[in-house]
Amino acid sequence: MKRYWDASALNRELTQTMNFVELDAAETLAAMEIAQRLGVHGGRVHDWLHARAAKKAEVAELITDNLSDFAGLEDGFISKAP
Repeated sequence: MKRYWDASALNRELTQTMNFVELDAAETLAAMEIAQRLGVHGGRVHDWLHARAAKKAEVAELITDNLSDFAGLEDGFISKAP
């Protein structure tokens, strides 16, 4: 019996088949500079970094429960609800 209240077990199961793409330090700094030029600030910076990682991964779709978080941040991909 699976215990879905066990967050670590649930995360392990959900991420088994995921391919994680990370921004390195230089990519993160470059993304932050672009964010500043574009006026992306506050909590949207977190979303901006996810959007930059999505661009790096060359995804066609970024799946999110929070479509409004990524509105205007798409660059070569679309945001889509699950």
